[in-house]
Amino acid sequence: NIVKNGYVLISNKFAKIVAVCMDTLIADVTNIEVEIFDEVILIGKSKDKQIFICDVARWCDTIGYEIIAKLSSRIKRKYLR
Repeated sequence: NIVKNGYVLISNKFAKIVAVCMDTLIADVTNIEVEIFDEVILIGKSKDKQIFICDVARWCDTIGYEIIAKLSSRIKRKYLR
């Protein structure tokens, strides 16, 4: 499913997803100061902002389990308690 109205978190700011192709994602960082290798949060929390799995599922018109199952093994994961 293509994300139509989705966002990611970069530098504690929401960046609109503008394109998704295979396991590549392009986000609009027009008003965000970014550097190469900055952390991009697809699902999770950055200071006072958070993207829940249910948000991503809603943007993709599906359920959270399907989103988790379809995440490529090439995406680096960081698990926190």
